[in-house]
Amino acid sequence: MKFLILLLALYSPGDLKLHVEQLTITSRYTGSPGLDRAQQYVVTKCQSYGLKVREQGMLFRGKECNNIIAWREGEDTDKIIVIGAHLDSTKTPGADDNASGSACVLQLAEKFAKDGKPKCTVVFQWYTGEEQGLVGSRFYTKNPLFPVDDPDIKKHVFMLNLDMVGRLKVIAPGDDPVQNAMDVLFPKYPFAKDITFQDGRSNSDHASFREAGVPAVFLHTGLHDDYHQSTDVSDRLNYDGMDAICDYAFDFVIKVMGGKIPNYVLWELPERGNYEDK
Repeated sequence: MKFLILLLALYSPGDLKLHVEQLTITSRYTGSPGLDRAQQYVVTKCQSYGLKVREQGMLFRGKECNNIIAWREGEDTDKIIVIGAHLDSTKTPGADDNASGSACVLQLAEKFAKDGKPKCTVVFQWYTGEEQGLVGSRFYTKNPLFPVDDPDIKKHVFMLNLDMVGRLKVIAPGDDPVQNAMDVLFPKYPFAKDITFQDGRSNSDHASFREAGVPAVFLHTGLHDDYHQSTDVSDRLNYDGMDAICDYAFDFVIKVMGGKIPNYVLWELPERGNYEDK
């Protein structure tokens, strides 16, 4: 049986693979040259998309470290949606944890940069220090930078967190815009229900936003034997699956902000076997 997925034709799994390979040249533990290099890669890419970019500096264990933040201004600059991922890793390649999520946020940033002006401002964030206790995301929620003219975490209406999204396996509208987005998009994406979490788990950066009163959803394809191991390398990721997750995430954010789901070209993904861990 083959599964039909609707994908944007302008982007490819190859873009995601390139991002992951560049981000995993060295490990990216907080305060390391490897993380600095990865952050510069993200900054350069976002600037090439035409996005505004800034670094949010903080001190952690006596060392300077940064969150990388880019944004696409929307029609309503008083409403903020955050799409985030932690860029740091343990002292491992960290391909799935979390170059996968960081690469997807880059692809989403490019999509929003090239799409029409969104209904509200979309902010893309790459955090530091997640592995040490959600350091970067907690710093941001206590020191928000948006709206630009009057920063206020209470004006952040939604946060989408992508963490470990590289191992995908294929497996009625209400008043709540987040639940409405799920109801509409779960039938469209066969994998969506199995990777989308809105519960109280606190093991990734969405928890910082939930603690600050911001509705948040966590996309995650599951733990595996390579978690925090030297074997968490780029050639073990499912890039077709990551590409589909990016399309799902894009649709999700558009739906939450009250926009129309864009038109897609119909693509056919390979057999289910392609979704098994390599």
